[in-house]
Amino acid sequence: MSGEKILIVDDEESIRSQLKWGLADEYEVLTAATAEEARRLLRDERPRVVALDVALTRTGGEEGLTLLDEIMDMYPLVRVVMVTGNESRENALLAIQRGAVDWYPKPIHLDELKGILRRAFYVQRIEEERAAGIPPGRKRYHRLIGESAAMDKVFSLIQRVAPTDATVLVLGENGTGKELVAHAIHQASRRREGPFVPINCGAIPEALLESELFGHERGAFTDAHRMREGKFEIARGGTIFLDEIGDLPVHLQVKLLRFLQNHVIERVGGRDPITVDVRVVAATNRDLKAAIAAGRFREDLFYRLSVVSVQMPPLRDRGDDTRILAAYFLDYYARQHRRRLKGFTQSGLRAIQG
Repeated sequence: MSGEKILIVDDEESIRSQLKWGLADEYEVLTAATAEEARRLLRDERPRVVALDVALTRTGGEEGLTLLDEIMDMYPLVRVVMVTGNESRENALLAIQRGAVDWYPKPIHLDELKGILRRAFYVQRIEEERAAGIPPGRKRYHRLIGESAAMDKVFSLIQRVAPTDATVLVLGENGTGKELVAHAIHQASRRREGPFVPINCGAIPEALLESELFGHERGAFTDAHRMREGKFEIARGGTIFLDEIGDLPVHLQVKLLRFLQNHVIERVGGRDPITVDVRVVAATNRDLKAAIAAGRFREDLFYRLSVVSVQMPPLRDRGDDTRILAAYFLDYYARQHRRRLKGFTQSGLRAIQG
């Protein structure tokens, strides 16, 4: 048996037993009967390849496809082989389009499946070796979708910065996917098992924002009947995402700057410094340099936040990504509403691509 781990996800106990027995001489075999059990094993055991039943439930649903999407989002280097009954082959081909490396029909012939799994492990090893850079033409990276040159630059920058603890500032217009970038950085980092805590600095009243970020002690103000941890403490060991950082009031910019300098906070009404291990990713659609010139944003905070800057391109600068995104959302909502849709008309595609 090699040290390489494979995860078998199938609701049929006979299939799990057959594959565990038949593959044990080549791999360390993990098995799961449910999507929830599979998620736990993916998180704790880090298998390199997953053999996943398309339906996963006897009711003929698409839970396997949903789990495939999650694996592609959260574990982009894991290779997935879909296993399907005859009635689900259409879904198996759909799974290939959504990131599965191969598929195999039931009933299972072990020797044939072993060949497919060996190829999957080979592909996984090659892609892992290339992980220092994003393979060209990749359509999906975590929850980000696109294959334009502009998005290739974003993918490559995320891949380089994620393993570090550098503070990242994500810049871009509304709707460009800045939070998706922050989430991808978190998922590709050593902090992936910790919490990802987003907070919109422009959506919370200024009077409440300090308590939301840094917490408060009991009695700190009229309604403070108990001690409450803020978002920084909740994100301990993980990543805090400060969206709309350009809207942060100046007096809170000072507290954030202090945290970035020494990773220490104080709760509202508290005197004791609290050390917090958390990575900061911030984002804005504002011109922070103009805000600095106008006295609305601290220059020293800007340079602390922008150790690495990621510029998210607007959709108008992403070429054929409009078509790829349209196809993704068509498929997503068709599944959500259980509709079978073939695709867009030619006139619809022309309208999408401008």
